Amino acid sequence: MISKKRIKRLESKKTQLSNIIDDVIYWCSQNFGKSKYHRDIPEFYISFEEEEDAVAEYDFEDNEITLHILNIKTMKELCTNVIHEYIHYLQPKSWYKRYTNIIVKNSNNNKVSYTDYFSNPYEFEAKYLSELEVDYCMFDLKTKSGKI
Repeated sequence: MISKKRIKRLESKKTQLSNIIDDVIYWCSQNFGKSKYHRDIPEFYISFEEEEDAVAEYDFEDNEITLHILNIKTMKELCTNVIHEYIHYLQPKSWYKRYTNIIVKNSNNNKVSYTDYFSNPYEFEAKYLSELEVDYCMFDLKTKSGKI
């Protein structure tokens, strides 16, 4: 359970958090480029609702990154997750879904759909690149704008 005090503190910093997220998304656009699958850079939404399993997520349909801010504890974690979701914005939705909706046969020879998040190569790519690039991003934002 997240304390009400922490929620109020984060809500009071929503503008500051939004500015940082804007800067990280801009940094991503300059360093990774823009998607050939979407016309616009993704919008983002800061959620103050408790979410058990998610820190951040990218919605291909709405071209929107949602950050579950109560689950993010550090500035590095915030930047890592924005970069990770930005990488998903660059990826083709059809291929991403191909790896998340795998059909297999169970022991009764019936077809069963399952999602294997960790073996999805697009998740691996987003995780790898976000962890590789986060320190460069934070350094650039700190030296160029002093915001982090």
